[in-house]
Amino acid sequence: MLNVALFMLLFTFFYIQLESTIPVLSKQVLGASAASFIFILNALIVIFFQMSVSKWACKENSKMPIILSFVLFGFSFILLHSLEYSYFYLFLAVMLFSFTEIIIQIRLDYDATNIDERLIASAYGVMSLSSAFGGIAGSYLSSLFYNQEVFGLSVWQILSIVSLSVALLSLLILKKQAKREIDGKAYCTLKSSSCHD
Repeated sequence: MLNVALFMLLFTFFYIQLESTIPVLSKQVLGASAASFIFILNALIVIFFQMSVSKWACKENSKMPIILSFVLFGFSFILLHSLEYSYFYLFLAVMLFSFTEIIIQIRLDYDATNIDERLIASAYGVMSLSSAFGGIAGSYLSSLFYNQEVFGLSVWQILSIVSLSVALLSLLILKKQAKREIDGKAYCTLKSSSCHD
């Protein structure tokens, strides 16, 4: 359950940029109408691709959707950093964001429902709380550093580095979790076979 809460917090931290700083950037760079196009494109992608992407994202033992989501966030932020009066880069970044939204939200919901049945309500409560904290932190920090550079890096570069680092961290966490599950099954198998001898 802690993994689900952590990934929800991180997801919301990055996703909130679609509702806070990305519209500000698009308005500054491309004009007032660009912000409305962002929300329309996001809605259309979610409506038309949610079913097919969800089927892939909810394969029982696949941990790839979570890792891929943070990689896609990283690429989106790289595109936003290189945004130079181009609707193409903006729309491509929003498309990646939208697919990421579908992939990780449905995967985390799937993971939450596959926890012990007695803990499902608690899992959703913890996920909601994590989502709230992630949204607040993401909105606050990106707004704070929006017009500043930190160590010569823009907010988009920083978000990209953090997102790609989270993808690597996700890989390590999920590998460790998978190894623990395999070791647990091997122990149970070994113990049950020794009981029969």
